[in-house]
Amino acid sequence: MRSVRLGIEDHGILTMWLDLDFGGTGQGFCGPALDVWSKEKDRRVGHACGSDFILEMLRLFGVDDIQDIKGRYIIALREERNGLIKGLKTPSVDGDHTFILADWQKQWEET
Repeated sequence: MRSVRLGIEDHGILTMWLDLDFGGTGQGFCGPALDVWSKEKDRRVGHACGSDFILEMLRLFGVDDIQDIKGRYIIALREERNGLIKGLKTPSVDGDHTFILADWQKQWEET
């Protein structure tokens, strides 16, 4: 993992961006918008799914601080060599930990 960024992107949306290093090349993995638009407040506001996504990434990497993700080993899950990253996997001695974005998003659509 080359770097991690938690911040507001150029469209004003709160995002978390993981910059993966493939040994000479790289690719980004970005989760969903971590906030939502509020008509009442006329601005973007925090949302529980955003907090949950951040927590999932901290758990996946086994860290307590987002900056500690940098330098960690991760496996990108994708269907094609240069395709969209659909999930992440961290192998460990106590078993693999896997995060599939579509599965996580489905949980939030059902709530």
